[in-house]
Amino acid sequence: MKKDIIIVEEKFKDKLKINNVTMMAPMEYIMNYKEDAIPNANVFNLTNTFSYQSLGYYVSLMAMAREHRAFPSPNIIQALKDRTMQRFFSEEFDEKVQEQLKSIKSTRFELSIYLGQNLNKKYNPLSKELYRHIRAPMFRVYFIKTEKWDIDKIKLLQISELIDTHLDFFNQVADTYFTKKHHHKPVQDKYRFDMAILVNPDEKSAPSCPKALQKFVDAGERVGIWVDILTKKDMVHLLEYDALFIRDTTNVNHYTYRMADRARAEGLVVIDDPDSILKCSNKVYLEEMLSRHDLKRPKTMILNEDNYDQCLSQLTFPCVIKQPDSAFSQGVHKAADLNQFLEICQNLFKHSELICVQEYLPTDYDWRVGVLGGEVIYVCKYYMADNHWQIIKKDDAGELQVGNFDCIDPAKTPKNVLKTALKACRPIGNGLYGVDLKQVGNEVYVIEVNDNPSIESGIEDQFAGDKLYDKIMTHFLKQCEAKRIMNVE
Repeated sequence: MKKDIIIVEEKFKDKLKINNVTMMAPMEYIMNYKEDAIPNANVFNLTNTFSYQSLGYYVSLMAMAREHRAFPSPNIIQALKDRTMQRFFSEEFDEKVQEQLKSIKSTRFELSIYLGQNLNKKYNPLSKELYRHIRAPMFRVYFIKTEKWDIDKIKLLQISELIDTHLDFFNQVADTYFTKKHHHKPVQDKYRFDMAILVNPDEKSAPSCPKALQKFVDAGERVGIWVDILTKKDMVHLLEYDALFIRDTTNVNHYTYRMADRARAEGLVVIDDPDSILKCSNKVYLEEMLSRHDLKRPKTMILNEDNYDQCLSQLTFPCVIKQPDSAFSQGVHKAADLNQFLEICQNLFKHSELICVQEYLPTDYDWRVGVLGGEVIYVCKYYMADNHWQIIKKDDAGELQVGNFDCIDPAKTPKNVLKTALKACRPIGNGLYGVDLKQVGNEVYVIEVNDNPSIESGIEDQFAGDKLYDKIMTHFLKQCEAKRIMNVE
């Protein structure tokens, strides 16, 4: 059997012209389904009623009990009957709703959504956003306008309600949906879980290069995880997976954070998890956390626009000034003197209420210790770019120049470097982190903890080779297994 199952009454089966799916009648799925016939199946529930304890309700309930993914889930079926939840959805999508419906002159509008799409493509951005949350194969959203547009009601649709043009459209959309590449997972016992790796193909400083991404795919196959490489536009399928691995640069004010938060709420194993993104992406938080846990770091001050000129007597030059959410050496500046310091501060205060000013510790290289689940998985030395004080240098043309590196055996790394890195990660979480440290003599200083560390072919994997990817994917496997056991209990 194919992994995607459509549940539909026998009398409507001939109306659906969809390839690459298994079709079953509701009672057939409820009563005659063989245990584990299709592990990790996606169950698209098109039954003709979703009232409490109806066949449609029991199809989704049984799917959940069998650890299948039900669309819609029992939770969504119940939520759509709750007027409080309807208001929640209205608030959740308010900005997108106002933008998409602003040209409509009437005070009422209906939007029929079929697997994230509408007959009129102009409404697809809103349709996809709603589908990400509602996760039902077909539903209709009723909007009403008073002072602004609000969601009045959301109704699950039935095949019997569709006029011919809408039925033809659903067949077309569904056939494309179920034949997409990432739905062609071979049905083999060795694949126990599904993982989505989120990437941005247009990103110049992506945390993993294409060759490394392929190594993750290969490692997933070796340990029993089917891996799909997806982009932002594919993430409408997010909830069809057991795990999400973000290999796109993360930030709190970014879709990566929203996807991580959504995935965790739905029970997926997530790296980077939203808490780690939140903690690691802000240097003000990191300074407070490092201080509370007595971790040695360069002398640091948190300044605001009202107090920064009162701290001038405490400054030594040169010093480093950081925008709180800086990443990949961007938003990090060195001030050689007081005038340069004042100019940089004034520019940064246009974007942030707080900034970090840090003692400058010149070294030939920075340590980077990769930590996963509280265990060191790689160690690198990143050397400064030529004639520059940072690892990465941006030239006048905007091109990035990167210094050399050495990837070394963790067993041959100074013990105080490893000990400091592990201690810095504990308050953050149990995910994947890259700890940047400087060593001056025997003293080790934490510079920052990154939630989205680089793992590139030929660099971070230079010492461990494919074993690095196996270790990461094995971690995902164990986390998925633990979550499955917890759900059963």
